Amino acid sequence: MTMLQAATEDRIAIHTVKNPAAGQLVEIGAGNRLDVKFTHGLTSSWEVVTRPVNLVPLAVGRASFSFLAFRTDVPVQELVLRRSSGETRTLRVVTQP
Repeated sequence: MTMLQAATEDRIAIHTVKNPAAGQLVEIGAGNRLDVKFTHGLTSSWEVVTRPVNLVPLAVGRASFSFLAFRTDVPVQELVLRRSSGETRTLRVVTQP
């Protein structure tokens, strides 16, 4: 296998979740990107309250977040997001090897 072949075979998949429901289960492969997006209007602002250590932030905005997922031995972890109005959403994240 040449270097060019290896580079084209190793791609990062992007898993996008829009307006996730509270308690929603998200499965993502290790080494891939998780995008979480909210579309509740221009005045809506979200923040990360609790983040699993295996989700490394790539980009953080007012209503969108991008994370790179790494492998973990913990089966299900929680990503907790809170809106400026006080609403909280907990996503259950499963990272597959």
